[in-house]
Amino acid sequence: MKKKELNTKKNLNNTCNNGNLCQPCHHPNARRVSPVDPWRKVYVKDVIEYNGRTWYWCHKHKMPDYNGLYVTHHPNDHDKWVEKNAEIKKQKILKKTKNAASPSSITSNNSSA
Repeated sequence: MKKKELNTKKNLNNTCNNGNLCQPCHHPNARRVSPVDPWRKVYVKDVIEYNGRTWYWCHKHKMPDYNGLYVTHHPNDHDKWVEKNAEIKKQKILKKTKNAASPSSITSNNSSA
């Protein structure tokens, strides 16, 4: 198969032909292989016990391969959970940014003053 044909075939797997527009068929944050255990994607009841933990069905978790998900936060607390995770992510980014600043550039700026 020629390279151009391979690229076309590859693109067909990743896009939907929508008239003249080609758009991704998957959520922009979706991974090729879901990291979520399959049992968490199938609704059984609102609350379950699994491996000694309480899991709640939260309908706000949606991806192409599931519409709701068993999670450890209560569905009523989903927005708080999102805010908490956003803050954790922000702190990790700030920490990486601080660690990326080299000590030699900081000392050389101070020594010239």
